[in-house]
Amino acid sequence: MKRLVSSLLRWLLWPAVYFTQWAGQQYQTVRNDRLRRRLNAAAPDTLSLAGAVHITCPENCTVGRGVAIHDAEWNARGGITIGNYVHFGARVTILTASHNYEGDEVPYDATFVVKPVIIEDNVWIGCDVVIAPGTHIEEGAVIAMGAVISGHVPKGAIVGSQKWRILKHRDMDKYEAIKAAGKFH
Repeated sequence: MKRLVSSLLRWLLWPAVYFTQWAGQQYQTVRNDRLRRRLNAAAPDTLSLAGAVHITCPENCTVGRGVAIHDAEWNARGGITIGNYVHFGARVTILTASHNYEGDEVPYDATFVVKPVIIEDNVWIGCDVVIAPGTHIEEGAVIAMGAVISGHVPKGAIVGSQKWRILKHRDMDKYEAIKAAGKFH
């Protein structure tokens, strides 16, 4: 009897599961079509948006021909320029704004530091990559999956993640003074 009920439920529920998946895909297609119209694309018909693509301030993006974007989360407040034939793996995050840790509160204040991101032609970016504000990736570079990229990536470079390192230190006198004054964000 349990088998019969289980089989019956499976046959009754599978259409609902498939319909829900199909409806979600249709919704995402409509969202991506709207987003495509808001982007400054050289050739919108060659721009491929797949999955859940979320771009804050899409009007600040300039996109070349033959670009493929999959499941992205971008903050384009500071501007993003993408060249021709750039391919993004799934879940690539691009940030163009970061909190100001040198402001008047700790750990950071309410202001943002905004820097543009530039990605030149024929770049391949693997999945789960994070691109920091102010990054410039030159032509033909390959970014390995899982990498955190900041700064300048030279032409044709193949870049992957490496062991963490200290980039610089805060102004500790200023930090201690702000902390002592009780200015917390």
